[in-house]
Amino acid sequence: MTRRETYIEQQVCKYATGRGWRQRKMEFVGRRGCPDRWFMRGEAQLIIIEFKDKNGALSPHQRREVNWLLTHGFNVHVIDSIEDGCAVFDAWDQQPEPSAGGAAHGDTERADWSHPTSRASDRKASR
Repeated sequence: MTRRETYIEQQVCKYATGRGWRQRKMEFVGRRGCPDRWFMRGEAQLIIIEFKDKNGALSPHQRREVNWLLTHGFNVHVIDSIEDGCAVFDAWDQQPEPSAGGAAHGDTERADWSHPTSRASDRKASR
């Protein structure tokens, strides 16, 4: 992890903690590619983030794990700036509360703008 990547991660963790999220640095035992941080909040809310700097790329192991998580409905993001990291939590809080038995916070919509094959800077350029 680069120094810039560490700084982005620290700042986003600080922001999320201030909004009531608990976070954990995660590692898989006996397997590579685990996304960096898992953020949790009441009512089974979970946001998973892999942090990269602007020039960083997912390793094949990371890509495999992020794709598996996305395919199975998890809320996963690949973040390369403090602003984009904070925006994940802002967007989450702006989503309407889920109805009984409904999907929480529009997860399928989130997967579109957090897909691991696109960088945050690429998404901005295409707007």
